[in-house]
Amino acid sequence: MPQFSLSVGYLDSAVRLLRIVVSNPSSSLDKIEDIAGQDDIVFRGTSRSLIAISLDIGWVLVDEYHNLIINNNLQKHLEDSSIKLQRELLWIYIEQKRPPWTRHLYRGAKHARMRVTDSNEKQVFQDLNLFVEPDETDEEIIRWWARTITFSRSIDNQSLLETGNKGEMLSLNYERNRTGKNPIHAAFYSHNYGYDIQSQVGRKDTKHLFIEVKSSTESWQVAKLFLSRSEFNICAKKGASYIFHLWDLSGKMGKLLKVNGDEILKRAPVDTEGGKWTNMSVAFSEFCWKEAIEMEIN
Repeated sequence: MPQFSLSVGYLDSAVRLLRIVVSNPSSSLDKIEDIAGQDDIVFRGTSRSLIAISLDIGWVLVDEYHNLIINNNLQKHLEDSSIKLQRELLWIYIEQKRPPWTRHLYRGAKHARMRVTDSNEKQVFQDLNLFVEPDETDEEIIRWWARTITFSRSIDNQSLLETGNKGEMLSLNYERNRTGKNPIHAAFYSHNYGYDIQSQVGRKDTKHLFIEVKSSTESWQVAKLFLSRSEFNICAKKGASYIFHLWDLSGKMGKLLKVNGDEILKRAPVDTEGGKWTNMSVAFSEFCWKEAIEMEIN
């Protein structure tokens, strides 16, 4: 498939294609291509590529009889206004293709404006009234965003989980090479330990070393680590034997920065009379990344 960004033009043409498919039931892919190819006003010689894109996204499908049919989820929207139908096309595109900005949509329309940077895709959101101000919204727009936010949050959670697991695997491998011993993957057994890995100080120094791994696919200049009160308490209790592995996984080469626990502890917020803090964040950039170790991460 050629690389492309979704555009208003693609959506307009896709709506026309759907109407052709519905108007010509039990028609093969070749027949639909012939019919669409005769429409020089809408498709202008692009019908074949549009059908290929529509198949790839899942707007249309080939059934068991080799006929072209439309996605079942689009059937009930065929009588809707064009803008509602196109919102559904956009939803399927997000669900099936998961463009890079999908994981950020859960933060809402305001944040999405900043994350959807492609001019064509940004125009799609604008034309479908999905970037309206809060006082200009309606029930349909709210429902569209509610569904999208739920999906985006699941993608973000999955992405964070995968990033965290990758960092832990890298740290386990690093510790194995550094000490010549197999470290214990504590997080595999339970998240209640308050650290991810139990290693040792060195090849000959077998004193325990407890490691909390924090990973990000964002560069160290913008990444943050998040620490729970429980992890903070374990860090304080373990003292000098507790360290952090900070992983910058934004490039082809990973960067590992080892940070002593006390460097994190001294950046903790202060409890107030109103209550104790439960979670804290610290920017990766607060530490000296000139000391980071570069290594291959694939």
